[in-house]
Amino acid sequence: MKTNKELMAEAREALKGKWAVAIGIGFLYSLILNVVAIIPGVGSIASYIVSGPMIVGICYAYWQIIIKNDVSISDLFAGFTKFGRHLGGYVLYMLIIMAWSLLFVVAVIIVVITDVGFSADALKTFADIKSLEPELIAKLIGSSLLLIPAIIAQIAYSQTPFIYANDAEIGAVDALKKSCLIMKGYKLKYFWLGFRFIGWMVLCLLTLFIGYLWLFPYIMVSYAAFYEDIKAEHEGNQGLGAVEPKDEKFPQATLPETYKN
Repeated sequence: MKTNKELMAEAREALKGKWAVAIGIGFLYSLILNVVAIIPGVGSIASYIVSGPMIVGICYAYWQIIIKNDVSISDLFAGFTKFGRHLGGYVLYMLIIMAWSLLFVVAVIIVVITDVGFSADALKTFADIKSLEPELIAKLIGSSLLLIPAIIAQIAYSQTPFIYANDAEIGAVDALKKSCLIMKGYKLKYFWLGFRFIGWMVLCLLTLFIGYLWLFPYIMVSYAAFYEDIKAEHEGNQGLGAVEPKDEKFPQATLPETYKN
């Protein structure tokens, strides 16, 4: 099993000679989602509808880089070839995360009602942070701990888009289950991989966000390397590349042929 440092180094190596197309894919991905989101009247709904296939597409494109395949801008739209399946998977994923987040929402509502009340004046008082009692603030902070299950669930299902990228025929429920399965024992590793990019994110702020054009592909290809590594680990093999699977639950990557035919 590779360390996060090794996975990031692998991502940088894979991006050599492919930075231009990787940046182009990331820029187009962000542009499309932002343009769709501001469509008058239907922006929020349209953005939600295209997000699932677009996420699969961006993961597919950057996955191609880490497995040393040719990649092009058109790979960004691979997720739309199975539009209904990927949209359904995204909706199911969001519903699961929202369900876990309800623990936090319910806790905040209970704290507000019991400590402040539910009248208009009470809610105005609650809206003014400066007027809140320290005890109430402490309770609200304590309630935020209930977001942890939602964060854990989000990490557990984080590999779902890459699983779609690896297997175009897998169903939404099976993809989510498989993500949970291969992430067992690796959730903290995934968390720390993301944490390693915080310093780079701060530096990108100093470039007026221009640095994100390079950082986004770096992050995504690193996550693709992470997926390949844990997939190989569960298949009973070390390293990357096409291998003979030992378990039918983890089929070989067939998506490039499936999507491009």
